[in-house]
Amino acid sequence: MCGALYLVGYVIECRLKTLLSRMGKPFPKSGKAGHDLLGLWQEAGLRGEDLKGFRRAFLDLWNTDMRY
Repeated sequence: MCGALYLVGYVIECRLKTLLSRMGKPFPKSGKAGHDLLGLWQEAGLRGEDLKGFRRAFLDLWNTDMRY
């Protein structure tokens, strides 16, 4: 189950980075900031307050430690 959750988060991360790239906005490519889903979400101009319930919790709690 954790593997599936990790992959979902990784897909979201990649999609957000693709969006930022197409918008011409810089984004972190490594380190903790490079995997911060909520930070990437907000950097793309999307509002964190639009996320409620489990969607918000997922962005808040997802991290790369899930892969181990």
